[in-house]
Amino acid sequence: MARYAQVQLKIWTDDKFPFLGDDLQLVFFHLLTTPAQTPLGLICVSAESLAAEKRWNADRYKKRLREGEDAGLWAYDARHYVVYFRNYWKHNKPGNPDILKGWLKCVDDLPCSPLVYQCLEDLRCYCVIWGENYLQAYEQVAAELTPAPHLY
Repeated sequence: MARYAQVQLKIWTDDKFPFLGDDLQLVFFHLLTTPAQTPLGLICVSAESLAAEKRWNADRYKKRLREGEDAGLWAYDARHYVVYFRNYWKHNKPGNPDILKGWLKCVDDLPCSPLVYQCLEDLRCYCVIWGENYLQAYEQVAAELTPAPHLY
């Protein structure tokens, strides 16, 4: 779904990332660049499918998913097969409110995972920071989503 995601060059001077194991760093970049990635920082596919895409054994991949969650890199909902990058919006601001509207349209195709709602709540908070035009765009599209996320 997503065609690109931004990777900050300062990731290598971060207080956490450089000290993660090689497998966990690789899974981070795999999740960020998998074709299953959405423009919202949500990956909606099973751990087994991700492992197969990477040509890894499923147990190895699942172990890294848990480690990444424990390290605060992402949240993982094994029931609904959703991974959410917790800091996605910090590094992936939409170029303008119209782009945001387009990105939000994919929500109707996502599972009813609590992580989808967490993503939308986080996004709304960032829209407040980004300015009134972003917030209006968010609220316009969010009101039409099924089911509509809670709007404050």
